[in-house]
Amino acid sequence: MRIRLDAIEFQDLAQLRVWRNDIMHDGYVRQWRYLNELDQEDWLVRITRSNEHIMMKVLDENDIMIGVVGLCYVDYIRRSGEVSIYIGDFDRRGMGYGKEALTALLNYGFGTMNLHRIWGEIYIHNLSNIKLFEALKFKQEGVLRDRHFFNGKYVDARIYSILEDEWTYTS
Repeated sequence: MRIRLDAIEFQDLAQLRVWRNDIMHDGYVRQWRYLNELDQEDWLVRITRSNEHIMMKVLDENDIMIGVVGLCYVDYIRRSGEVSIYIGDFDRRGMGYGKEALTALLNYGFGTMNLHRIWGEIYIHNLSNIKLFEALKFKQEGVLRDRHFFNGKYVDARIYSILEDEWTYTS
């Protein structure tokens, strides 16, 4: 694997904010307003004090941060979590880094965290994430109609999931 996952630190927040605001503009996330420095700092404090969200930065083979991956709304009773992933470095998109990062996350979620179900919500215009989830054998569970408002219209979201017995640990 060319990537490595590591803890997000305060010095990462400025770059993460730029990337997050960019993908919000593309309508790929639930976020509905641009983030500022205080928003980012509050977010990092919140996720480091809670086990509900496990977020990690994605580092390339040169230890340069290129994105973020994690599990949100982790439910330890039902053993499930929601995927959060983006490759923020535009020049690194479409090169397989997202697939490697999501593979590492699935290995961690099913292996280390002993989760049973990992799922994601993807808006229908986010074709790259749909392709990524399907390539890793996530199954489409359903469609949430008019789930997101983007570019002056409502768009559907697809719900995808993968179960622990459907995942094969890979390196």
